[in-house]
Amino acid sequence: INSPSLVATKGEVATRPEYALGRVEAHIAERSALQSAVESLLGASREIELSQSLHTLLAKWLEVRSDGARGGKIGQEIIKEIEAQTIDHPSAQTILSLRHQFNATSQWIIGSDAWSYDLGSSGLHHAIASGLNVNLLILDNTPYTTRNAADPEKRKKDVGLYAMNYGNSYVSSVAIYSSYGQVLRTLMEADKFDGPSIVLAYLPYTSEDDSALNILKETKLAVDSGYWPLYRWNPSKSTAAESFSLDSEAIKADLQEFLDRQNHISQLVTSEPKLAAELVTSLGSKLAEARSQKATAAYDAMLSGLDGPPLTILYASDGGMAEKYAKKLVTRSKLRGITSTIQSMDSFSLEDLKLEEHVVFITSTAGQGEPPQNGRETFKAFNAAAARGDKLFTTLKFSVFGLGDSHYWPRAEDAHYYNKPGKDLDKRLEQLGGERIADLGLGDDQDADGPMTGYKVWEPLLWKALGVDNVQVTEAEPEPVTNEHIKIASNFLRGTIAEGLKDTSTGALAPSDGQLTKFHGIYEQDDRDIRDERKSQGLEPAYSFMIRVRMAGGVCTPQQWLDMDSIADEHGNGTFKLTTRQTFQFHGVIKKHLKPSIQAINKALLDTIAACGDVNRNVLVASLPSLSHLHEECYRFGSTL
Repeated sequence: INSPSLVATKGEVATRPEYALGRVEAHIAERSALQSAVESLLGASREIELSQSLHTLLAKWLEVRSDGARGGKIGQEIIKEIEAQTIDHPSAQTILSLRHQFNATSQWIIGSDAWSYDLGSSGLHHAIASGLNVNLLILDNTPYTTRNAADPEKRKKDVGLYAMNYGNSYVSSVAIYSSYGQVLRTLMEADKFDGPSIVLAYLPYTSEDDSALNILKETKLAVDSGYWPLYRWNPSKSTAAESFSLDSEAIKADLQEFLDRQNHISQLVTSEPKLAAELVTSLGSKLAEARSQKATAAYDAMLSGLDGPPLTILYASDGGMAEKYAKKLVTRSKLRGITSTIQSMDSFSLEDLKLEEHVVFITSTAGQGEPPQNGRETFKAFNAAAARGDKLFTTLKFSVFGLGDSHYWPRAEDAHYYNKPGKDLDKRLEQLGGERIADLGLGDDQDADGPMTGYKVWEPLLWKALGVDNVQVTEAEPEPVTNEHIKIASNFLRGTIAEGLKDTSTGALAPSDGQLTKFHGIYEQDDRDIRDERKSQGLEPAYSFMIRVRMAGGVCTPQQWLDMDSIADEHGNGTFKLTTRQTFQFHGVIKKHLKPSIQAINKALLDTIAACGDVNRNVLVASLPSLSHLHEECYRFGSTL
């Protein structure tokens, strides 16, 4: 951005960071204008009769616009389509004029350690506080052996600590001749980070004639002594502990000795570094107020050009269905210009949730109307807060979508278990001070399109609440993976089940085989009563399996009954259930007993194929044929079938 080649036309000011930052802002403004033009053209597609091919390309570019290679390629196709058609819409001309912005480029400002003497006048402070997606590479060439020869009246500020204290910047300290791998990893992470990135690079030399060996020696002295530590700070990590990485092995080994003699890096051992005392003093008494204002400005700048407010999507899912819908919502929200993040409920802390503004909760139903495993802690925290009468949320605007199966609760007295976690969560959030922006959505497996029937009703309400309901997007979404797709790709229902059964390191099967085992009449489960106890002990859940027999008409011979009873004793928990599907169902079968259980069922001339999770359920008949002549007729017909 601040290439020396610009000096000839722009003057010396072209190399300064504040000038380069202005160029970055102009670039981002153009990219934002291009995005708005693409969305506007999509929104007017019906009015101007936009071709389907161009409509698809525009939607695809919105989805991959941050990918330089893919975005640029799709952009070229968009330009060809627009130029080949006569489109009477101002957005089309805007797109043509901004064609150079289709390819997402990496923005780098490169300077020297001279910038660190005065963070304000050099423009570094403004770059860090801007919140813009820009990368700064600052080279320090002071040899370790001459470090004390500098003017004592001039002291360099620790740019790394300063940027880390701001909290919105990726910060890294590298030494080119110490760890080339760390340098490459850092540059990639910095470029990927959405926000300011500061890379401090150590390259000690006094003249262009210095030998590589001398540079290597100076680098080794600086790194080994702790004068130039190697570290990375990435605030986008989920926890503070994960955010900071110290990459200098020598510093780790002699950390205490190093900290005793080098005050300027002493804060790096904490998970949330603070500014050095002398730097805090230099900033003045209104430091906290200034930071708050800058953080607000950076936040607002980051959101500029977006059509809707940032959205956090939290899910609770045991079998993966709620997670699938959450990921679907992320994709569809991003196509509407909404910055979206996704996490499981229990991985998102309650303290962070208090700071969020727009949050969508998606949960499935487990057990007797219970929340899924990766959402139970969140539900417990909400219930405890409600019992205390706390009002946790002052800014939270929420909506909930629940998934369940009404078929599991056919009795009127059990109907309240249907979608219970979603209903409870919706009420609890309101009770804790949250504001509902879209009514509770309920997806039912028994609807014509399964949960999608309820989802199609709920999603437009969410877009309307977020102010993006007028953004017309025809998503080029991947074809949904159905059970038939899974079966076709499974090598006749084999998958990797055989390999999973041999794996004794876990009591579970691989998630990819979870759906396949349902086609074999098998569900993976765990003991809910001891989940928390095992979790606190650092153990995996107590996995076992349910096996459902396929028995047409619910008719078995006396010998088959005895065989089933024997299987329950030898391979299960000593019991079996007679289900409403008129068949036997075993519980508590551990993984190593799965294969012998199926073999024993087959030996009894019964099987389990398609007994769970598939189209083929069973042939049901009247269980009491003697009740009436109609029952007897149905029994005979079903038995014959």
